[in-house]
Amino acid sequence: MGFKEIKKFNEVLLTKQVWRMMHNLDSLCFRVFKARFFPNCSILDAKDSNSDSYAWKSILGARDVIKKGMVWRIGNGQSIWIKEDKWLPVKLSRSTGEFRTSNAYKLLAASASIERASAPNQANQSTFWKRLWKMQRRHIVESDVCELCKSDPEDALHALCFCSHVAPVWLAHQWFQSMISPPPLNFYDLLNKFMQVGDELRPEMFATITWSVWNRRNALHFGREALPIAKISVVACALLHDFINSQIPEAPLFRRAVRHQWLPPEQGFVKVNFDAALFKHTNSAGLGVIVRDWRGANLGALSVPAMLSSTVADMEALACLRAVQFAAELDLYRVIFESDSATIISAVSQGTSKLSSFGNIVDDVRHLLPSFSSVIFSHVNRSGNIVADVLAKKASSIVGCHIWMEALPLDIAEVVNFDVH
Repeated sequence: MGFKEIKKFNEVLLTKQVWRMMHNLDSLCFRVFKARFFPNCSILDAKDSNSDSYAWKSILGARDVIKKGMVWRIGNGQSIWIKEDKWLPVKLSRSTGEFRTSNAYKLLAASASIERASAPNQANQSTFWKRLWKMQRRHIVESDVCELCKSDPEDALHALCFCSHVAPVWLAHQWFQSMISPPPLNFYDLLNKFMQVGDELRPEMFATITWSVWNRRNALHFGREALPIAKISVVACALLHDFINSQIPEAPLFRRAVRHQWLPPEQGFVKVNFDAALFKHTNSAGLGVIVRDWRGANLGALSVPAMLSSTVADMEALACLRAVQFAAELDLYRVIFESDSATIISAVSQGTSKLSSFGNIVDDVRHLLPSFSSVIFSHVNRSGNIVADVLAKKASSIVGCHIWMEALPLDIAEVVNFDVH
């Protein structure tokens, strides 16, 4: 079963009883304990006393496990104690909001591990520092002057790009010369410029060449055989070529790849596809929505940047909400909403997300549904949701919400044409 410590497992079982008492308010167990031990407050606020029974003390101990793993889902905020309650967004291992025995056990095990790691151990610390100070010093330099050109201070930008011994590597690459005007402030600034280039494999090529230059620099420093400066670009290109080829999956034998293409709705219906994209390097996200009729013609498309939430499911729920709002703004009546997020489609269709982190967003979605005469929520494979995905990713390069009612941008129009035909 995966449970290695019986004591923690028993504590988890008690925690499950606390969870049941919190949600089954009509049960006999809850009514008996409430009348006896917490008649005027919730079980989370109940106090202990010397006269408590052994069973009640055990339940109070298990209640602390619930508190460790519990976080408020913000509604109107009237019931939250800002200083005492945990209400800031956290990364959750599961987004359903329901109690799981395995998750509670993992929480206890992780807490115990952290406590052991943080506990002071004087003997171990003393041994660690003695061994550290006995380590032999290895070629510690006494000056910051570059060992190759022996003229300028050596930082990452100098060592990898502008040292006179390294500069010939970059002279043959015109794309590099265009990226250093104006001059970058530091290596991070230069790298950030390349990371914003989205075509021609320039970021990958830059990274591979700088990696090769750094390896050559270390080889010279430690007296090993180094790659000739004239061969660095050739070797870097070969390495990148081999890497790209290794990423191409081999076609499975005797199996035909099936592409789940977008399918138009029945005549009289419109189909609204939605998706979310995460841009972790900018701590942001994008939402994309596309509305098409039974012929595949565009009735409206939307791309909008958004703040990055704590989970992917939260972002998918926000994309769903924006899609429903967009359909209502267009005065559509018979609508099929389609997404590759099975979690959100199930939550909206069945209304089973009250305790999840995105439950309040799903509530907002369901509140808008009566404005349509007919609504269907459908799950589709990712390859059948390509246009919405491209629109969501396009949000990384725009400012504010962009809506296209007829003519689409060329890059989006090509994807739509491919998706329909």
